[in-house]
Amino acid sequence: MKKPDPNLSAMCDANCRGDLDAIRKLLEAHPELEKMGPDDNHTPWLHWAAQHGQVSIVEFWLERGCDVNLNQPGPPKEEGLFTALHVAKDATTTRFLLSRGALVNACHRDLGTPLHYAITRAVEPSQKGRRRPEGANMDQIRVLLEAGADLTMMNGEGKGYSPLAWAMHLRRKTAEQVLRDAGAPENGSLPFRRRAQVKTLDLGKDFDAVYEYLAKRVRDFDAAKHNGLGGPGTVKMVHLGFDFVHAGWVVFLFDTRPDAQPDGEWTSEIEGNELDLPHWRLASETNREKPITLIQTDDTQVEIPTNTELAIPLGKMLTEVLFKARASGLFAALPKAVGCELSVEHFDGVYGWPEHNERGVENLA
Repeated sequence: MKKPDPNLSAMCDANCRGDLDAIRKLLEAHPELEKMGPDDNHTPWLHWAAQHGQVSIVEFWLERGCDVNLNQPGPPKEEGLFTALHVAKDATTTRFLLSRGALVNACHRDLGTPLHYAITRAVEPSQKGRRRPEGANMDQIRVLLEAGADLTMMNGEGKGYSPLAWAMHLRRKTAEQVLRDAGAPENGSLPFRRRAQVKTLDLGKDFDAVYEYLAKRVRDFDAAKHNGLGGPGTVKMVHLGFDFVHAGWVVFLFDTRPDAQPDGEWTSEIEGNELDLPHWRLASETNREKPITLIQTDDTQVEIPTNTELAIPLGKMLTEVLFKARASGLFAALPKAVGCELSVEHFDGVYGWPEHNERGVENLA
C-alpha cells in the first residue's frame, strides 16, 4: 500500500486553498512535487486547481509552463482530450481558461466535451427552492455556449449523447431548457471511430515484445544520470507496472531509494517510459461483452469467459518475463544494490507479485 506523503498532502491542500506562497515554498524545498499529481489517477495540478476553482493557482501553473489544453495522463492520445476546462468548478474558472486558449470543444471519447461535463454537474433547484451545494451552475453552461460549444458532438461510444440528450438522460431540466433555447439538437455525431474489437490475445507475442523492451531499458540505464525514483545510485528494486483498463502499456522503472518498496510510487514515473500495448485495452473491452481467445506463452489456446479479470493472466505472463530475464543473466549488467528485488503490479492494484510475506525470496534480482 502506498504510504501517505506529507509533502504531497500539503501540496494538495495548498492547491485547494489557493495558497500560492505555500505552493512556492513546497516546490522550492521539494521540486519533485511538480511532476507528481494529487491522486493515483495522476490528475495534473492544473486540473486540480481548476477543479477547486482557484483561478490564481490555475494562472500560476500556466505561467510555469503548463499547456492550458494539457491532457490528463492515462488513456492514449487517440482517446481524445480531457482538459482542465472539463473539470473547471465554476463560470469564473471556465472564463479564465477560455481566455487563455482552452479548447471549448476538446473532446474525450467516453466523457465528451466540457459542456457534457458541466451538464453532468449542473445543479437543479430542490423542491424547497434551494440549490444543491455542489456542481456547475447554469452560468457555466452559458459561458461554454457563448464560447462556441458544439451542440452536436456526442459523448460515449455506441450509445452516445449530444449535450441536449445528455441533459435529458440525466434529468437536468434547467440545463435542458437552456440548451433548447440555444437550438441544441437531440441527435448528434460521434467524433471518434468505433474501436476495433480484439478477439484474440497472444501472450507469447506480447512476452517477446516486453522482454525486448526490458532488455533495452536495462542497457540504457545509467546509475550516474538516473533521475527517476531515488535519483543517481544503485538499483534497489525493479518495478514492472502494467495497465489494460485505462490504456494498454507496461513500464519498467528502476528504484534507487534505499528504502524502496512496492508502494505505488512507480506510478509517478510512467509517462515517457512506457511500452504501449493498445490491443490490451481493446481486448479487455471486447471481453466485457463476449469471450475472447487467449494464446498462452506455451502456445496453448483457451477461451476465457465474458468479463474475465485479465489482470491475472497478464500479470503472470509479466512475472515470467522477469524470471526469464534473471535466468538469462540480463540483470547482471544492472548496477544493483544488495538485496535488489523484482516487482510486478497492476496500475489499479488488481495484481501484485510477490505477496508481501514472500518478498526477498523468489523475487530477488
